[in-house]
Amino acid sequence: MKKQLHLLFIAMMFLYGANVMAQCTPNSYYADSSATIRPDTLNFSLQDFACHGHAYDATITIKTTTDTTVNFNGSMVPFHVLKFKILSVTGMPAGFAYTPNVPEWDNGGTVPNQTAILGCVGITADSAHVSAANTTSSPITYPISILADAYVQIHGSPNPTGWASQLQPPGLKVPGYKIIVYPASATQCATGILEYSPDRFSVISNYPNPFSKTTEIKYTVPTTQEMEFKVYNMLGKLIEQRKVVAITGENIIKFNGEKLSSGIYMYSISNGKETIVKKMVVN
Repeated sequence: MKKQLHLLFIAMMFLYGANVMAQCTPNSYYADSSATIRPDTLNFSLQDFACHGHAYDATITIKTTTDTTVNFNGSMVPFHVLKFKILSVTGMPAGFAYTPNVPEWDNGGTVPNQTAILGCVGITADSAHVSAANTTSSPITYPISILADAYVQIHGSPNPTGWASQLQPPGLKVPGYKIIVYPASATQCATGILEYSPDRFSVISNYPNPFSKTTEIKYTVPTTQEMEFKVYNMLGKLIEQRKVVAITGENIIKFNGEKLSSGIYMYSISNGKETIVKKMVVN
């Protein structure tokens, strides 16, 4: 399905940054999905917050698209998407670095038989820079402003058309993402639990994390419904799968990792329409 270019660039956020740190690993859960970005803007700010005195490490998984339409001179024109880049990223706290798993994102194959790719962007900061980002007793929000670009080719043309920023100067502004830095005294930082509302589907990070035996995952749903819980290793192998019935409001899933090898695992909770995926670490 063709995606609007602004949605495409939301999926490309944070692709290129300086101060390279640890490379992220894409979540293979989304390998067979359509173009997407996870977590979305809302869950990113609610789940991937920063805490004074602690290092910051968040991963955004992206599934690209190979076709889009661009509003060019008042007409919606279909384009093949060849590759992507970030023109600029502003608004992150000083010392926070964003690093893609590859320097530039090239869709596979050749026009018109291209293949989408799965990638990720890691956002990191050491504890000193996180602490410097908030020296108050209240949370501070840092809105992230991204200016992106894509190399495109009009349908039916034998040659690339050029960069989207040349068609729609100066490029695409991607709104909505933000990093919230909490003081050390905040409940979110003391317990790993963040504020959420029972009137929507939301999942918070498991606690404790890392863990060696058991951990708890809290989530909310607006109505009683059946949910599906899955755990994967970083190779995409399904470790555990179960159906659970969630009641309106807060719910808890208890997970036992005693038999698992030490490492990083991904878990997902789905209501059949929306899936939220997060990371947990077994010691």
